[in-house]
Amino acid sequence: MSLKVLYPDAQFDGDATIEAKVFGDRAVLSVYKPKDTLSIPDATWRNCDAIVCYHDADLDEALIDRLEKCRLIVRAGVGYDQVAIGACAARGIPVCNTPDYGTTDVADHAIGLLLALARGIVTYNAGLRTDLASGWNFGTAPTVRRLAGQVFGVVGMGRIGTATALRAKALGMRVVFFDPYRPTGTEPRETSRDRRCAQPAYAPVGRNPQHDRCGRGRGHEAGDAAGQYLAWAGGRS
Repeated sequence: MSLKVLYPDAQFDGDATIEAKVFGDRAVLSVYKPKDTLSIPDATWRNCDAIVCYHDADLDEALIDRLEKCRLIVRAGVGYDQVAIGACAARGIPVCNTPDYGTTDVADHAIGLLLALARGIVTYNAGLRTDLASGWNFGTAPTVRRLAGQVFGVVGMGRIGTATALRAKALGMRVVFFDPYRPTGTEPRETSRDRRCAQPAYAPVGRNPQHDRCGRGRGHEAGDAAGQYLAWAGGRS
């Protein structure tokens, strides 16, 4: 007998051809896009054996109570904020996530943003596109500096933070970080957020505790002091 797998907020376009190929005849897929999540029939929720959700569907306690046959919920991403895991535990429904989703991609992008800022790439590009003949002016990008020897501060040394820190070290930067879930001595670290915010010149920030093992740091905290810049390396997956 085939399993009934529900995708309540599929993020891909078109039919679930890749997913159908993976499951084969072992499962029947019910796929809905985010705009249709609220119109999913109650019988579909009641009778599904498993759910694969992204970040738009809100699987709160009221919805979990409607799952009569569900045996597994999988988050197609890292964070699981929108899943009422307590209600799932009470019903004996395991909840899984995809902890390594997007780790290298986000780390690469954070370093790309760092380079764009610290080397004036966006500013210089805009000037040359405006006037290729005379648009070059070194002084138009006041943030330009040599990266080697600069301090790179990481708020939340989880998978993404670690991957980004390794890339920064490869550029010759000195890495410091704040993470209340890391033991003292793992790396040089600041012991309070006030001290953390005073030192780093560049600081990628994880979005929330479940997403990247980071406290709920607010972006403006790392950039209050003059001459400090913030490269965002968190977000929902």
